Amino acid sequence: MTTANVSFTPKDVMALREKTGLGMMDCKAALAEANGDMAKAEEILRTKMRGKMDTRTERTTAEGRVNIAISGSDAAIVEVQCETDFTARNADFQKMVGDVTQLALKAAPGTVAANDAIKKRVDDVRITTGENMSFKRGEHLKGGQFGSYLHHDGKRGALVQVEGGTVVGV
Repeated sequence: MTTANVSFTPKDVMALREKTGLGMMDCKAALAEANGDMAKAEEILRTKMRGKMDTRTERTTAEGRVNIAISGSDAAIVEVQCETDFTARNADFQKMVGDVTQLALKAAPGTVAANDAIKKRVDDVRITTGENMSFKRGEHLKGGQFGSYLHHDGKRGALVQVEGGTVVGV
């Protein structure tokens, strides 16, 4: 496909590259296929890379992070796994785990399933890193008071829910 009649600039290619974290040639080809439409090009890249990443799901995800969020009478704890500790320490991965925790806070109380929003957020980072990763588990608690512990390496954590009051004068 030629790009002679397509209206996009090198700045558009660079902007798409910065947004997706993918290579310049992939971004240029996607923009050409989308006739310069940035949103459509991003979706083309997402679909193409998701298909490529789906072939890597057999790779073990033994690393990852646990995250906890407490907001008023709600709390959530989630675990997202990846292949390497290098990725687990990556700032983009850690931000994604935080975003997934916030999405878990918006879910119905109980066990949190990987809904479309969670899958999309995990896929965003999975595609840019080239690593297999997945939402492992999550829980949304409601009511009472909460205490939490998150180990310094982010691999272990605990969330405690306490309901009831105190007994005075015992």
